[in-house]
Amino acid sequence: SYNRSVAIRYPNQTTHHSTDYTPTYRPLSKGEILKKGSKLAIVSLGHLSTLAFKLAEMLSQKGIDATIVDPIFVKPLDEELFFQLLEDHNHFVTIEEHAVNSGLGSILSFFFAKNQIKDVRLQMFGIPDKFIEHGDYQNLLKEIGLTAPQILEKLDIHEFFDRS
Repeated sequence: SYNRSVAIRYPNQTTHHSTDYTPTYRPLSKGEILKKGSKLAIVSLGHLSTLAFKLAEMLSQKGIDATIVDPIFVKPLDEELFFQLLEDHNHFVTIEEHAVNSGLGSILSFFFAKNQIKDVRLQMFGIPDKFIEHGDYQNLLKEIGLTAPQILEKLDIHEFFDRS
């Protein structure tokens, strides 16, 4: 119904959802805010939203109320959603199980540059630009630094604390 070519990525991991979930039509290029917070937005794709919620819980324990966003579509990016988020967010964190180089984080970085948005912090977490050996999914995530504690350790969150 989009009247254009599309690519659908099916995850090879089990996706958990409530038993009352009913698949619905998704308007092209419209993302979804899964949890509303302020200042820091965690942008995660698909089933990595579970990781985003774990990270948000850890940030909450430090007094940071993060927003969680699933852009659903990588291309085209929901620019309207990100302009809306920029009204009260200045720090974006992308979490993806794709290459960081040319992935969602790069697309968001290009969006900021194209629109001359300078007062924003972007941190990207995903698959590094190197060969990843075959292995157990959870072990591989840990190996490449894609667990909530590892991401939290690398987050630059000093801006959220009063220095007085």
